[in-house]
Amino acid sequence: MIPELDRQRFLSKIEVSSDGCWRWLARKDKDGYAIFWYNRKNWVASRFSYLAFVGEIPDGTQIDHECRTRDCVNPEHLRPLTSQQNNDSKPKFMKLFCSRGHRYSPETLFLQKGKNGRINYACRVCQALRGRKYWREKYSPNPETLEPRPYRHKWRKVETKVGLNLGEMSEIRLG
Repeated sequence: MIPELDRQRFLSKIEVSSDGCWRWLARKDKDGYAIFWYNRKNWVASRFSYLAFVGEIPDGTQIDHECRTRDCVNPEHLRPLTSQQNNDSKPKFMKLFCSRGHRYSPETLFLQKGKNGRINYACRVCQALRGRKYWREKYSPNPETLEPRPYRHKWRKVETKVGLNLGEMSEIRLG
C-alpha cells in the first residue's frame, strides 16, 4: 500500500493534457520514460502510478501505455501485458526511421528472420548498402597497392589515354 503523502508528491509532478494524458514534468530517462523516486530507489513512474492507483502488478508483466505516450502516467491509460503481448500491440510503423536515418515506408521495410530466430523489421536501403560494401571489399583491389586481394578475382591493369581527335577515352588493355 502506497502512503497518501507519496501519492500527493507523485501527483504534484504531473500536468493533465487535453487528450487525458497525465504528462510527467519531473525526471525522465534517456528513452523518455518518467522516473519517480520512492522508497529509496528510482521507479518507472508508470509502474508506480499503476501500483498506487490500480493495484498490484501481476508477475511476468510489464506496464503498457495504451495512449503510446511514454511520459504519460494516467492509470486509466496503463495496462499490464506480457512482453510478447506488448510487442504485438505496437503499431507496425511505430518507428519512422531506421537506425541509420532512412525513412521507413512500405517500399523500404521488410521482415527478416534474425539469428535468434525472431522476426525483425529491416531496412532495404541498409541491406543494399551492406551488400555493396561486402562485394566491394571482396572483389576490389587493395587501394594502397592496387594488387588484387588474395584468393579473389584476378585484375588486369588498364591504362587509359585521351584520343587526339575528339577527346574520346579509349582503353588499351595490357597483359
